Amino acid sequence: MMTDKKITRRHFLGTMAAGAATTALLPTLAACSSNLQKGKFVGKRLHEAGEEAYRQAFAFDKIIRTSCAGNCTQACGWNAFVKGGKYIVANEPAGDYDRFDPVLGTLYNPRGCMRGASYLKYVNGQVRLKHPLIRVGKRGEGKFRRATWDEVMNLMATKLTDIARRNGADSIVFFSPIPAFNYVSAGAGYRLCKLMGASGPLSFYDWYCDLPPGEPMTWAFQTDESEEADWVNAKLLIFWGANVAESRMAAAHHLAEARYQGTKIINIFTDYNATSRMGDVFISPKPGTDAALVMGLIKIMIDNHWYEEDYIKTFTDLPFLVRADNKRFLREADVIKGGSPFKLYIWDKNSDKPILAPGTLGDNRETLDLARFGLDPDLEADGKITLVNGKQVVVETVFAKLKNEVKSYSPQRVNDLTGVGAQALKSLAHDLHTIKPAMIVEGGGTNHWFNNDVNNRAMILLMALTGNVGKSGGGFNQYTGQYKVWLSGLGKYGMILKARPQNGTLFVWSHYDAQLWRLGKTYPEMVKAIENGSLKKLPNGCPVSSRKEDGWAYNYYLLLKSLANKWMPVYPKPPKHPKAMVIWRGNFLNQGKSGHRTREWFANDQLLEFVVTIDFRINSTALYSDVILPAATWYEKFDVETTPMHPYLQGQSACIEPLYEARTDFSIFKELSSRLQNRARTLVAEGRWNGKWEDKEKNQVIDFTTLYNKFTANGTLDTDVKAAKFILAKSPIMYPNPDEYRANRQAFAPEMQQLIENKLFAGDVSGYLDGILELIKTGPLPFPAAQYKRPLVPFSENVEQKIPWPGGGKLAKEKVAIAPGVKMPRLYAKKFLGMISPKTLSGRQQFYIDHSYFLDLHNELPVYKKPEYDLLPDGKTPAPLKFNSPHGRWGTHSTFRDVDVLLRLQRGEVIIMMSRNDARSRNIADGDIVQVFNIYGRMVCKVKVSPGIRNGEVRVENGGEMFNCREGWFNLITPIRPKPTQSVKYPEEKGAPYYHLKYGWNFWGVTGNECDTSVEVRKI
Repeated sequence: MMTDKKITRRHFLGTMAAGAATTALLPTLAACSSNLQKGKFVGKRLHEAGEEAYRQAFAFDKIIRTSCAGNCTQACGWNAFVKGGKYIVANEPAGDYDRFDPVLGTLYNPRGCMRGASYLKYVNGQVRLKHPLIRVGKRGEGKFRRATWDEVMNLMATKLTDIARRNGADSIVFFSPIPAFNYVSAGAGYRLCKLMGASGPLSFYDWYCDLPPGEPMTWAFQTDESEEADWVNAKLLIFWGANVAESRMAAAHHLAEARYQGTKIINIFTDYNATSRMGDVFISPKPGTDAALVMGLIKIMIDNHWYEEDYIKTFTDLPFLVRADNKRFLREADVIKGGSPFKLYIWDKNSDKPILAPGTLGDNRETLDLARFGLDPDLEADGKITLVNGKQVVVETVFAKLKNEVKSYSPQRVNDLTGVGAQALKSLAHDLHTIKPAMIVEGGGTNHWFNNDVNNRAMILLMALTGNVGKSGGGFNQYTGQYKVWLSGLGKYGMILKARPQNGTLFVWSHYDAQLWRLGKTYPEMVKAIENGSLKKLPNGCPVSSRKEDGWAYNYYLLLKSLANKWMPVYPKPPKHPKAMVIWRGNFLNQGKSGHRTREWFANDQLLEFVVTIDFRINSTALYSDVILPAATWYEKFDVETTPMHPYLQGQSACIEPLYEARTDFSIFKELSSRLQNRARTLVAEGRWNGKWEDKEKNQVIDFTTLYNKFTANGTLDTDVKAAKFILAKSPIMYPNPDEYRANRQAFAPEMQQLIENKLFAGDVSGYLDGILELIKTGPLPFPAAQYKRPLVPFSENVEQKIPWPGGGKLAKEKVAIAPGVKMPRLYAKKFLGMISPKTLSGRQQFYIDHSYFLDLHNELPVYKKPEYDLLPDGKTPAPLKFNSPHGRWGTHSTFRDVDVLLRLQRGEVIIMMSRNDARSRNIADGDIVQVFNIYGRMVCKVKVSPGIRNGEVRVENGGEMFNCREGWFNLITPIRPKPTQSVKYPEEKGAPYYHLKYGWNFWGVTGNECDTSVEVRKI
């Protein structure tokens, strides 16, 4: 409100000058006050000047469309408001998902959240890394000096070259997560890793425990899910450990829209959270008991015959026969001399005898259409079979074994295990029987556990029993992390499979945790030493044994056997160990399980000699680095982005030039390749090295004197735009099937119709791709190969065409001509990265795994396993509280965890939440400072007492930086607990046409779990 106070011109200017925050606005304010007369009343003028100053502060010259590149699985489009070509004054969600999408129109609008809105705090804020830095103190002390780019590049070239000469280039390890939100930025580092012969890239999806290993086990597919737009087609939606209202905020409106349309929403969480409020039913099992709840549901459904019999006979392995003597599938090789070990049997009702099932791994009949062969499998068959050696064995179906396994899961037992009452259990089972289609959306809450594979498999089984997998509005959909690589050309640009891709979890366990290299043995030698009894403890003190009854000691033995058998790769191979790490676009140390061990390595420059971090901010890993390079932010570089939650290609635009001395990731690796090449040539000229490293393991010679030439492909890939175009060109998802396009032309925007018809089909593939790169500057572009299948539903091809899981076997090799000289896969499942094998062993959704590891550990069926536990510092007492570290509202892993405006909304620092009863019993009050501890270490932070947390559990949101905690951090107290069943190659027999399970970078490997941790909390 205007007052009557007299304000003079001198007083006005003096007052405004006193505020540091308004310094930049003084010229504008002064100009507005220039006409004021000395001593006159200027209240009205002051008001006008303030309005004008505010307008000028947010004035802009142009709006540039770009996208947010957080690892949150959302990939939201944003508009940046740019002034003077140098400043971004504001940003807002673009809301333009209908731009090129006539099919779904505005369904994805709006899209954005406060995390993305706060990103300008990184571009312009105090946490921005502005200059290259070189460490001058001890690692972790935070003592650095400013350096020039020339100095740091020469230092890196010298250090990395010296390590390659002395220890081999495989002693240098590269890590960068989630290429899907920065294909070019990630791919440039992957490319240099391969060209150097270094180790890596390390996987990230399984290392973060975001990979649901039950999906590859069941489907031979990394992870596949419906686009989130399909949620509204469900009639029953179960959010199981997926707190989308906090971790997937941009997608949460689909939940509300589905409910508005009449969909029943059931939320299953240990805590009462933001998503819990948006449902019709809330169920809260005890932590880690989700599979027991599923077993109870399956028992009810089998007892009442509430399952889709025709569906499970056709599309699952439940009718397949299993031998009672060795618990393995009955195979043709068991019955017929010279028979295949990859052909399996069903018991046919019509002929009343075992018949080889069509479509299995060794069967060339690539169909699941049983009627074509007059077959009707008996789900509960049992009988005796005469083997090729004359021995008779009893056989029964997988379904019969499942029925026997779940019979003990009565409502009372389920209640004892999970805390979920009988009525809630029966009601949920009835809903699954009567409401179709039904969908489970699973998240990290049930995936970040040691037995996560069992959780995944059990939930998929529930969806298969009810006939929901492969149908719109149904199935099992898991969204954790920006994992999905739609643009498979990344693999060709980064040459990932030709490098040393490896499992991140086993890398850390082998080198940093167990420290196997200290044994001075190879993996086969370690296994032999365990078997002959000469090796009983690993260097970290953990016992190891080849006896099944020895629990975790036997698990470690199985892991070492996997490494010895080369089922899982770890580099460098013992007795060598890592000497250097190059880390970009990620926070390896902060996010690493077994943080107490990993930090020891990063703190010791005698073990890990050289660490490079490339980022736009100082993170926890940077504090333990020797060189920190300032990277361009998302708004300062060109790149392309995709997400698993919707099938759009989006552009990241260089809205402004990189501020300060920041450079793009692509330009950094391009320059590093040049410096390495020059360093090698100098050493050659001085007679100190021949410039080559002989890679004996891969039988190749790495020539450092040609690194830059190869990195740029002799100039053809010397810019980020050229790299992006190369990636697009090699990605089948970018090319529509001509016949399907013509039948669905109206599904494409006019701009895309012109590009497809006038460029692509005319043979101008280059012009077609150039046109796409132009279009994504103005809006998100649906993938041309997917647009007419919207909304996307995983495995719909398998159900509709009755072809083997996941890729139809030989059908996966079929191609169609797109343009002259351009052929692409016919089947949709082959158009993007994800498939491990064209077929599972059974050719179907497979719930019985007869690998020796699974049988030894009684994991052949997805039956409930109790959670693991950790000890207190006395080494004897189990810690009483489950420590959960879920994805939350205020950050994406560690990104945004240091943004001031978001910290103000969460008490300004890392907090731990616990129940009222647990707090009261420990004399803890809200706001107290507590220590959270176990045998591995301790974290000190504030406590928040919450009625939404169940007794026996504490919760710390994932990602808080070390420097946001008073002492320690959330991963300091987590172990690394690799599960042997996730380290296998399957089937075990050699000579398979494909392998249902085999190592694939971020596809299949051991997951690093963190929620299966236990702690105690004590007031300080």
